[in-house]
Amino acid sequence: MRFSADSGSGKATSYGVYHSIYDSFSWMEQFGDPTFAFHEKMAVVWGVAALRIADAGTLPFNHLDQARLIGGYVRDVRDMVTDPVAFKSMAYAAMQFIKVAKRELELRKRSRFEPIDSNRNDRIAFAEQRFLIPGDKGLPLRKWFKHVLQAPDLYLGYSAVVLPGIVQAFVDQDDPKLANEQAMLFADRLRAVARFLHEGHEGWSAVEVEDIDAVASSSSASALIVGGPDRRDNRLSAPVNL
Repeated sequence: MRFSADSGSGKATSYGVYHSIYDSFSWMEQFGDPTFAFHEKMAVVWGVAALRIADAGTLPFNHLDQARLIGGYVRDVRDMVTDPVAFKSMAYAAMQFIKVAKRELELRKRSRFEPIDSNRNDRIAFAEQRFLIPGDKGLPLRKWFKHVLQAPDLYLGYSAVVLPGIVQAFVDQDDPKLANEQAMLFADRLRAVARFLHEGHEGWSAVEVEDIDAVASSSSASALIVGGPDRRDNRLSAPVNL
């Protein structure tokens, strides 16, 4: 929780005792939120969200925001992925995820008040799981972390990074070959996410499914990815609740 904000810069400031021995109910009752107004507001927010999800014919998840962010992250690691084929594969997969996410969002807006579609909702809710590396494999040096989009940083621990396999290989292990391999792995998992979300719609053509699984063979894919903030640092920070 964050209790104050710097109105000049727009940056929130922490209350100072987070994850310390002083982070207790007593401290909260006396200093942090004596009237528990913030707690009450958060209960309202999460309660309304729960009601909205429970009553929705189609889950109100917006994969398009995530897809666009991923496009920016792919652009950010361009200098870390030295194999053109690996980078184009990532860029193409990002484009396809954006395409599928746009289609899903359009359909969701049209079907908001329709009866619950359990199969489609399962696709929407569990597409995220396709970012996990299958089997007994995981990220380099720590196979217990299996999410290719975001994971705790190798050395910072609690702090997270996006595209952790690529960033770790290039920045921490100084291994460009491994970074390229991780890029291909990420492209594979991203195509799996798009394919899983796509398969929730019987009306979509088989041609589109094949298109999602294709690997880019031209430079056009890398040129068309959606841009995010143009970061110059080598380590990418993971967004909160991406």
